[in-house]
Amino acid sequence: MKSNKQSSNNIIVGVVIAAIFILLMRNFSLNNQFQRLQQDVNELQNDFNKVSQQLNTIIEMNSIVSDSEYRVEKQVKNDKIFAKIMVELSSNKLGSYTDLKLLYRTTYDFTKAENYDYSNESWHYTEVKNNNGKYFADFIVPFSCNYELKIAYEDNKNIDYEQLPNLDLYSKSEQVFMKGINIYRVNKSKLEFDVQIAKFKSSIDTKLLSAACNVYYDNDIVKAIDILKANEVSGRKEPRVQLEHLDGDYWFIIEEVDFSNIEKFDKSKVTIEIVLEDSIGNIYKMVRKVD
Repeated sequence: MKSNKQSSNNIIVGVVIAAIFILLMRNFSLNNQFQRLQQDVNELQNDFNKVSQQLNTIIEMNSIVSDSEYRVEKQVKNDKIFAKIMVELSSNKLGSYTDLKLLYRTTYDFTKAENYDYSNESWHYTEVKNNNGKYFADFIVPFSCNYELKIAYEDNKNIDYEQLPNLDLYSKSEQVFMKGINIYRVNKSKLEFDVQIAKFKSSIDTKLLSAACNVYYDNDIVKAIDILKANEVSGRKEPRVQLEHLDGDYWFIIEEVDFSNIEKFDKSKVTIEIVLEDSIGNIYKMVRKVD
């Protein structure tokens, strides 16, 4: 009887050892497969990088303009602030062509409706001047838009074009201001939240002229807050987590909105909106729905 039990134990031990051996071999095989797969991925990545470099080289060889630089200055015209754009182009090929022009048109305008079709925007142009192998052009446009640019040149009586980097005036102006909305609590009677704004340094000396926070229920404003005025009060409770602003300008509000007078309150109908206006005439908005 004891011998049979010992034999059974030996069989179990043998089965366990065999199972462990099989698992180890399987793990070893999977590890080898993973290493081979990782090697294949690395080789594909290297091949992709080589192809990408070759493609960039071909594009650069066929490009008319080798480099472009944009400088932006504020300019007041008829009591309105505009952007004077100075474009410098580097090229060893433009000297071979005639009738050089810089073309630009609007690709975004914050004053237009969201569904506005910019493909119908007209192209405007300005002359490109050659100064000892450096090519210059300038034009004046509003800060309220983003623009696409291209250069036009005549070659054997044919007009050709080459695309230049976009000029995202409005988008870059908006990036000067970081905006944040943090919701602490919302229930059938009360909404608690904070709004934070941080201003970063930029090449254009921009100031924040106004900052408003509007709380909507459905399409009706239930509360409007002047953020700049609220920040004139000292000793206020600060947000739980603050935007990174270092030594930059910083504004915040912590607010509560009472909805107890609304029957059948639906929090999905609550919207918080930030509206900023700066000293170059732009308006920036941020909207957050309450989940």
